[in-house]
Amino acid sequence: MRITVPILTYQQGTPDLAPDFQKYAVTPKQLGEQMLWLAYNSYTAITPDELIDFQGERGGLARRPIMITFNDGYSDCVRYAVPILRKHGFKAIIYIVTSRVGKPSD
Repeated sequence: MRITVPILTYQQGTPDLAPDFQKYAVTPKQLGEQMLWLAYNSYTAITPDELIDFQGERGGLARRPIMITFNDGYSDCVRYAVPILRKHGFKAIIYIVTSRVGKPSD
């Protein structure tokens, strides 16, 4: 059976949108509204491992699966996005640029 899983990709979730990053970022309010919509419409956030297990017939999959990702691992993700995701019972993948940990973004 073929399943399509939408992937929402965020760069940054912060109330302080830098002009150069505005097209890649959402405010916590915007993210909260989007997560509320997903929850209201019965989406379930899954991980890549869950999708791989389903494809390998080693597990089931939620009726309306979705993946949520955040690129670059900005600290704002932990401060703003994680509480919003938890509130709605969603999990997400946060990709970290290990060479930039503890350093400012450039």
